[in-house]
Amino acid sequence: MTSSDKTNNDRSTILNDIILHEDDLTEQAKKHFPYHSNIFRTFESYRQSILRNEYIAPFGRNFFLSELQNLHINCKRVLNYAIEHNKFVDQNLPTIGPLLICGLTRTGTTLLYNLLACDPQCRAPLYTDMCIDVVPPIARSDSIGQNRRMDIFNSQMISEQLSDFFISFAASHPNFSIEEDCFITRQAGYFPLYFDLSDNEDDDAENWIRNEISKDYVYDYHEIFLRMLNSVDTPKSHWLLKSPFSVYCLDKFLQHYPNALLIMTHRNLDEVFPSLYSWCLTPDNLMKDPIGVVHQIYHHFNLHFSDEMKMAMCNWLLENPQGKQGRHKYSLADFDLNREDIETRYADYNKLFLSSTYSNNQSSSTN
Repeated sequence: MTSSDKTNNDRSTILNDIILHEDDLTEQAKKHFPYHSNIFRTFESYRQSILRNEYIAPFGRNFFLSELQNLHINCKRVLNYAIEHNKFVDQNLPTIGPLLICGLTRTGTTLLYNLLACDPQCRAPLYTDMCIDVVPPIARSDSIGQNRRMDIFNSQMISEQLSDFFISFAASHPNFSIEEDCFITRQAGYFPLYFDLSDNEDDDAENWIRNEISKDYVYDYHEIFLRMLNSVDTPKSHWLLKSPFSVYCLDKFLQHYPNALLIMTHRNLDEVFPSLYSWCLTPDNLMKDPIGVVHQIYHHFNLHFSDEMKMAMCNWLLENPQGKQGRHKYSLADFDLNREDIETRYADYNKLFLSSTYSNNQSSSTN
């Protein structure tokens, strides 16, 4: 058998024979974290749906099945680690925050997140914290451990197909060292891509939202994960988090983090829709005065805005101009949408959250 044949056979085995199990989850972890069974059932449901969906290409099926397997493996590792090192579970999180950006996608949240992360007193999860050798957790100051994780990440990008995908994806969602904490909740089965992968023609957005917001256990796991990171690298002020999907579960989030500070971003929907579908752009107000916006946020929440943070934001903006990692062009017409229909359908939203912009748009449309 040639090496090529062996590779093809291995891929075929991965594609057809991924079996999710809990054999490597300790009995102590199962007893202490009873929601493990909910997580397992959720992943198994996703797996079965992917296998049944005849419209997913072989490479895509292999990719998503492998992703599910890796997410479940990381979840089990974290729960086992939490039992073995249970002292951190009782350690207090910072009394301030977390500061959560919970605006929907395409509303400038990535830019805002990176600017807020310039505060040396706060701490945002690194991508490698959540996705590469998640246990044991390591501090940002552990340069050897961090470099080792980055080497692992870079080796995973060797695949030409994956590299092309991530290069294209970065044009609308640039790669930075910090990432959204949805990478944590995904390990508990909060997997928004499921709606797109489902083979059930009866599935719709309403059912999907209802199913997602019923997953209370997701933030049980989220808190365990955040406490694990906090045990080795506690921020001096607060944790900084960002996820567009937290809006579906804010009640549960606030139960776990009663001191949370919430930032909700908004944007004209005639800009959001085409930007959402093609993954690009940031809101005008944040682009006009990004440092001023962050200063206003810190003033509102009575957080300390330092000269060091201001300088760090200036440097970040200089080093990361918009479009550095690629740029997408889009328009409403590309998706058979028009501004008038959107303004009519979402007039209440515009009046409530974008009153000044909405009034200006209405005036210009009648002149």
